[in-house]
Amino acid sequence: MKIETEKEIWKTIYGREVSNYGRVRCQNKIIESGQVRLRDGTNRRKRVSWLVAMAFIPKPSDLDLEEERVIHLDKNSENNMVSNLAWAKPKRKTKRDLLKQLRKEMACRLVYDATGNVIGYLKEI
Repeated sequence: MKIETEKEIWKTIYGREVSNYGRVRCQNKIIESGQVRLRDGTNRRKRVSWLVAMAFIPKPSDLDLEEERVIHLDKNSENNMVSNLAWAKPKRKTKRDLLKQLRKEMACRLVYDATGNVIGYLKEI
């Protein structure tokens, strides 16, 4: 895919330069997909699509930090161009979200059986 760099707009967010073409500049490299470590003192990693959305797409006021999701309109997760991204609320919490919330609330480590079902937990001290 040929990119017309004349129309490419760059913005700085969380210490990273992000373009409307779905690219992130990191230490003399251009990253177009995957995750990028933020330069905000937290050492968090975020997806390129999330950074592009944060830089170029206004977030709806009813969307809180726990619910924020970026979706790819064409269902292609490699296409991080701003025209292909949108903020969305999850329709419902996934099993993974519920287990993560349980683990956080109980300060425990979940124990799984061979098929991936939760069979118990270990309390963290």
